[in-house]
Amino acid sequence: MINIKEVYSAKKVTLFFNAHCTEFYTSVYDLKQMHNFKCPAKPKKKHACSFCSYTTYYPSGIKTHLLKHTGEKPYQCNICSKRFTRKEYLRNHISMTCLMNKFSI
Repeated sequence: MINIKEVYSAKKVTLFFNAHCTEFYTSVYDLKQMHNFKCPAKPKKKHACSFCSYTTYYPSGIKTHLLKHTGEKPYQCNICSKRFTRKEYLRNHISMTCLMNKFSI
């Protein structure tokens, strides 16, 4: 969680202070963007790919990412037997391609 404090200067410009980073920003948006980008208090990504420099917070993210390196395609279309690395790619394929072809005249 970001600790935001408003600080006022003599020119009536509002500055926002991030206590974690000890930095000042002119808008809450800038503060949040920079906090997400470079704040040292931000938790570190725990799960790393053994093939490249990809890291993530979630174990499911690394499982999905590893499919890029292994070439495995665990999701198969029941209509045309085409295979996909992600379940949502299969769903999109079925709704946009196979079902339209199956019901076209």
